[in-house]
Amino acid sequence: MSKAFTLIELLVVVLIIGILSAIALPQYTQAVEKSRMAEAFSILPTLAQAMDVYVMSASNPEAYPLDKGVLDVDLSNLTCDTDGFCSSKYFKYRIFNDSNMTYAVNAERLGDTAYTLQFQRTASNPSWTKRCVAKNAAQLKICKTLSGSPYSVYDVSNL
Repeated sequence: MSKAFTLIELLVVVLIIGILSAIALPQYTQAVEKSRMAEAFSILPTLAQAMDVYVMSASNPEAYPLDKGVLDVDLSNLTCDTDGFCSSKYFKYRIFNDSNMTYAVNAERLGDTAYTLQFQRTASNPSWTKRCVAKNAAQLKICKTLSGSPYSVYDVSNL
């Protein structure tokens, strides 16, 4: 009797490896995406606090702050342009406001999974609301991984 593997044994091993990888790969990609979110989770609160300081100290808080460099925050780890956007490797950050005293700080994910993490505050609700905005099913799946966190999921795919 020879000491080699049979074709059936090899096929069983390949099948087991295929099943394990099919189960593990989606979990791995979610873990990688959540680790990339950590960047935005550290920058968004800093920008929101700087926006609070700016609104309290500015005589005209209607001005768009990032393009004028008036926020008292160190953005040296981000690449900022003159249009008011700052970018990192995975996210594009922007701050905006309107005449109704609504302020928002966004972190828009760059690339294939382009969801948006957002801090928003209105005149009627002065505390920052945190949400993950999804525009399609893949983005919604990523946003749902934040369940149990202070971020609520906002699905705009049906709008």
